[in-house]
Amino acid sequence: MPLHTSLGDRARLCLKKRKVIATIIIIITIIIITIIIITIIIITIIITIIIIFIITIFIIIIIFIST
Repeated sequence: MPLHTSLGDRARLCLKKRKVIATIIIIITIIIITIIIITIIIITIIITIIIIFIITIFIIIIIFIST
């Protein structure tokens, strides 16, 4: 078996491993970005609910004071 064929096989294996690692890194990055976006959406919803609650309390207080 010639030496260069063996080195070529190793190089192909190394390239395949690099492609797999790059794909895994891309998938993990997409998952992390998705988790961050979902977290931001949940925090926004919670803040909106708190603001609505505070506005409702103020309206109730204003109605109570005005009567």
